[in-house]
Amino acid sequence: MEELHVPYRKRLGREPDFKVVYRFFGEHEGGRSSPPFQGYRSDFWYEDEEERPGNIFMIWPEFLDEYGDVVLKVDHAVAVNGEAYMWVVNPDAMPYHRKHLRVGATGFFHEGARRVAECTVVQLIGLTA
Repeated sequence: MEELHVPYRKRLGREPDFKVVYRFFGEHEGGRSSPPFQGYRSDFWYEDEEERPGNIFMIWPEFLDEYGDVVLKVDHAVAVNGEAYMWVVNPDAMPYHRKHLRVGATGFFHEGARRVAECTVVQLIGLTA
């Protein structure tokens, strides 16, 4: 039987915090050799590093398919470009992110200190609550 991803909406009992469009960097750009799978837990870094130097946040992507539905298959790589719901893992950080995230804000998916994808916020969802 194929293993399926349990959507964070069901696991956490709440809405995603925001939605982004993303693009994973290729190896020649210092990124990954292949895209990740659903359940990937990268960190998030705001583009304006000078304002918040060194702040990498636990904000996890949940990838969407071309129809806007959560990708459920965990054994297939996600698209190199697409949309993802974003989930702020630390509830204590919500006030900070409410002040700094807005539609049009840009950021990066990080694996440690390495940027592996860029993203732009296209919708605030639960973060506005």
